[in-house]
Amino acid sequence: MSIQEIVLKIKGLAGKRDLDKLYTVVQAVLLGLLGLCFGLIGFFIGSVHQFKLQKQPSPISVIYPPLPTTPYTESKGQGTVKSPQTLSPTPDGNYIGSKTGKTYYTKDCKGINRIKPENRVYFITQQEAQSQGRSLSKTCTSS
Repeated sequence: MSIQEIVLKIKGLAGKRDLDKLYTVVQAVLLGLLGLCFGLIGFFIGSVHQFKLQKQPSPISVIYPPLPTTPYTESKGQGTVKSPQTLSPTPDGNYIGSKTGKTYYTKDCKGINRIKPENRVYFITQQEAQSQGRSLSKTCTSS
């Protein structure tokens, strides 16, 4: 069946109506259906977007276990290393070291400027610092 035959059948169904009017009506119906489809698609997309906005994830809370309060000691090679909690955090000693370092400094040594104040530990005597496996820094002995 060719296009011309289809057009002739439509002409026969149209009766006395003009063929141009029939094309106009068919065009209007198709455009209306197309508009309806786009409207429904837009409504669907908006609904999905609104649903995603309403469904916000709940905030996550992390609970850490409490820190141990008892001091500990570890055996490392030659001597015993005390935990940072057992070292003196107050500036009442003549010798200063870092919580994590293996050296100590005298109070007048320029090397203590490299240690943050919150990481400093103080020793009253050299023997106290040496008993924890620390040695006097070379920056203090070279001056």
